[in-house]
Amino acid sequence: MAARFALLPTARRFARGRDGVAAIEFGMVGPLFLALVLGTFDVGGLMLQSMLLDRSVDKAVRTVRVQGGVSAVVQDQFKDAVCGGMLLFSTGCAARLTVEMTVIKAASSFPSTGVTCVSRTAPKPTVTYNSGARSEMVLARACLNVDPLMPFLGTGLGLPRNASGGFDVVATSGFMNEP
Repeated sequence: MAARFALLPTARRFARGRDGVAAIEFGMVGPLFLALVLGTFDVGGLMLQSMLLDRSVDKAVRTVRVQGGVSAVVQDQFKDAVCGGMLLFSTGCAARLTVEMTVIKAASSFPSTGVTCVSRTAPKPTVTYNSGARSEMVLARACLNVDPLMPFLGTGLGLPRNASGGFDVVATSGFMNEP
């Protein structure tokens, strides 16, 4: 019985102690805050890749437009020009990028389907590439298959993923070949 009463002051002191309260609070809030910060970087990386693709397609389209179309720039050259503008995301870009060009003769000639994107689980897709003749209107579309920077986070849960688990980033640009 005496041993039981000897533990009572120790138990009271433990119950009143405030040591480690900050560590417990950090253990509960810290991972959520860290996930929020890392998720911001992850979504920012996806947005950066999307903006770089838009800019790269516009620059490549400008090259085609100035060179006068008429199949002056072949598909591989156009793809290399787009991948060259992707800065630090250019490694492996050509294997993950699909570019297509369609001549627009009337409003009904706009493509009615979505952009064809590369799938890592299927053979490389075949797309149309026609840079048009002089004074023709052309629609250029590009699709880049990108992976999240931090796939373990799952920040892109609301974004549609492709069959390989990545995201398809699409850029579109229209132009008229110089006469």
